[in-house]
Amino acid sequence: MPVFSIKALGGIFEPATIEVPADTRFKIEIENVGTDPIEFESSELRLEKVLAGGAKSYVVINGLKPGTYMFFDDFHPNTGQVHVVVK
Repeated sequence: MPVFSIKALGGIFEPATIEVPADTRFKIEIENVGTDPIEFESSELRLEKVLAGGAKSYVVINGLKPGTYMFFDDFHPNTGQVHVVVK
C-alpha cells in the first residue's frame, strides 16, 4: 500500500499537495509537529482525525476515482489545507 506523509505545524500542512494513484488503497501518515491540536478532516470523504501536539497518526483511504479531494485543519480552516490529487 502506498504511504504518503504530511506534517502539520501551526495550521499549515506540508506538503500542501500530494498525488496518489487512482483506484488504489493508500495511507496518509500525519504528524503534528506543533504544540496545538489539529483536526485533519475531509468533508467529501467523511474522514477526520484529531491529533494533539506532537502526536502521529494515519488514515487509510480506499481507492478513489480521478479528481482532487481536499483535507483541511478544522481548527485552522483558513490556512491548513491539503489537496489530494488522484490520477
